[in-house]
Amino acid sequence: FGLRFALLFDFFLVPTFFMGGTLPLLLDGLVAQDRSLGSQSSFLYGLNTAGAVVGVLVTGYWAVPNLGMNATSVVAGIGNLSIGLIAWIALVSTWR
Repeated sequence: FGLRFALLFDFFLVPTFFMGGTLPLLLDGLVAQDRSLGSQSSFLYGLNTAGAVVGVLVTGYWAVPNLGMNATSVVAGIGNLSIGLIAWIALVSTWR
């Protein structure tokens, strides 16, 4: 168990570190240019964190026990693609 834990910890450390650190660094640079982005980005960051917590709870306590692993993966994939599409449409609509 200890060896598996250490190997998985090492395997996930770098990508997790960079995924968690990218948005705060990006926002730090953007907020320096426009102060109004601070409150908006804080709200989005909090919403993203809340969504992650809800996703973990729903997956662990409802989806896997009721749908199984394969169906849960399919539903999660469709959900991620849907959210990405909604974000893309929202972005494109601001260009007009």
